[in-house]
Amino acid sequence: MSGKIVLGDGTTVHLAVFLLTYKRLQQLDQERPDIFIELIRKCGDANYQFTDVLKSDVQKVLKNMTFMDASDRIYASTQRIVLNSLTQESNAVRWKNPLLPDRLSIGSTIYSEL
Repeated sequence: MSGKIVLGDGTTVHLAVFLLTYKRLQQLDQERPDIFIELIRKCGDANYQFTDVLKSDVQKVLKNMTFMDASDRIYASTQRIVLNSLTQESNAVRWKNPLLPDRLSIGSTIYSEL
């Protein structure tokens, strides 16, 4: 696979980066929902400080999953994919189609590979 895709906000990312990040986000959501929520908060607010009790664990996991660099910054591609893949409804976070609606739909080939 090669090429780029356009996210819902118009951001362009490499297809391989999107697929890997999206799969890892789903894995994180399933295995460590506490850290997943911390990642969402950080992506939505660069000034957000991780919860003290979880901070070292959050940093370790996010770095191991290549969502965060050595300087504790979330990678721009990760941030764009997170913000385009999730929506908050009341107190619940829900997955949504992260791609530009006229480019690709949920039933398309890209999603069959996720």
